[in-house]
Amino acid sequence: MKLSKLLYLLKHIKKQEIESFLSYLKIPSFNKNKVIIELMDEIYKFHPKYIISNQRVQQIQEHFYKNHAIKEKKFIDTISILTLTLKNFLGALEIQSEKNIREQLVLKKYEKMKIPKYLNSETDTYVKQIEKNNPLDPNAYYYKYWLSQNKYYYSGFVKEQKIVPRKILLDAYHSLEYFYTLSKISLQCEIANRKRINKEEYSDQYFKNDNLFSKKFENDELYNILISIYDLLVNHEYPDALKRVENIFKKLKAIEIDIEEKQKLLAYLLNCINAAKNKD
Repeated sequence: MKLSKLLYLLKHIKKQEIESFLSYLKIPSFNKNKVIIELMDEIYKFHPKYIISNQRVQQIQEHFYKNHAIKEKKFIDTISILTLTLKNFLGALEIQSEKNIREQLVLKKYEKMKIPKYLNSETDTYVKQIEKNNPLDPNAYYYKYWLSQNKYYYSGFVKEQKIVPRKILLDAYHSLEYFYTLSKISLQCEIANRKRINKEEYSDQYFKNDNLFSKKFENDELYNILISIYDLLVNHEYPDALKRVENIFKKLKAIEIDIEEKQKLLAYLLNCINAAKNKD
């Protein structure tokens, strides 16, 4: 079972990434276990399908643990260590493409190093970078909230009972409010979309569409786009539905948001187009 899980993971990893993993294993500061290096080299011989017969598994066990009475257990333990090392490596790879997470980890390290000066200055830099993108997607708003909250708690204001600058708390509150509002509308779009495609019904009171509309956000482009998409998903009988979809598409194309969020919204619009055409 342990080996099959490892082989399944390896089968779905790009060859270039596996080769990087092999190099990663040989860096002493990351790994000092020579056995898992040799074992991974052996397993790599079965790339790309990673299909190993039971007989070959027995031979590998014998090769590595021929002098152990409990060679099977030792082999399973080694596979577990190798799998964990691989997962840590995959996490490290993903962090390279996740700018927000990378920045959060740096700030967390500054906290442990007890250097609030650097924490404050870099937090301000990150916030300015976020604010360059307008409008923001829900995740960006949440990250901005996290930065404001983190600055408040770890800049000495709490521990030293200093007066907290009003702007820090207001930034945290407004960012959280935007995140909640945009996320709620996005979820309502998903629910409306599923109702249409899969004929799903939700009777729970939490799925009601009340309080979606707010004048507070009426100048926010992403908010308006989400509201327009939700309106089309719920009211697809509009005679000018295709024209509305076209207008929303132009607005969506013009803004910079998370690529996965944009793809999801485009999928909703495609469903609106199909519904409008089927109506005709």
